[in-house]
Amino acid sequence: MELLAWAREHGALVLEDDYDSELRHSAQPLPALGALDTARDTVVTLGSFAKVLGSSVGVGHLVAPDSLLPDLARTRAALGSPVSLIAQEALARFVDSGEFQRHTARMRRSFRRRRSLLSDVLGGLPHVSVLPMAGGAHAVLAVPDEDATIERARRRGVLVGALGEYWTGQGREGGERGGAGASSSLAEADRGPDERGGVVLGLTAPDRDVERGAQVLREVLGEP
Repeated sequence: MELLAWAREHGALVLEDDYDSELRHSAQPLPALGALDTARDTVVTLGSFAKVLGSSVGVGHLVAPDSLLPDLARTRAALGSPVSLIAQEALARFVDSGEFQRHTARMRRSFRRRRSLLSDVLGGLPHVSVLPMAGGAHAVLAVPDEDATIERARRRGVLVGALGEYWTGQGREGGERGGAGASSSLAEADRGPDERGGVVLGLTAPDRDVERGAQVLREVLGEP
């Protein structure tokens, strides 16, 4: 609320990237900042359905103050619509019917269950832990040797990401790490890449595949 008051006082706009708030599975989803802007004059909220419906849907949304809508509509018309009107209409009906809300609730339950499954399978390994995270479509596993874990898992057919790639700074090949594409939920794993390694596991696969991958990781991490 202090941010909204400051922005209103200084005539500023707050751009909110609502990246994956629907996937908060440790508690109720947090309200978007735009929902707290009751005067509807300060916040522009950008969102995407890619995380909850799949990237192939290719539909995003923008919620803006009424004063900006004419200019936004003219810009959209000038640029043309990259999304099929059929897809837009189908998604609008999906949201209006309440099915979208029920779908995201099922996803949150699935991701919470799969995180618990990972914790159960990988529990008890020395120097290994599933880091606490409030939400998102991934889990983060702290490991002693990030590179070795990723390579050993790859040889066993399990592909995991490097936590270090989600941090701003110098990447492993000298390039920039992280950036705008890094998930806000991954950033909750509050450790720098030089402090401790980690691997990132997706939670969108079926339970049996997540369990199979976790078993392979347990064997990999148990290797001398």
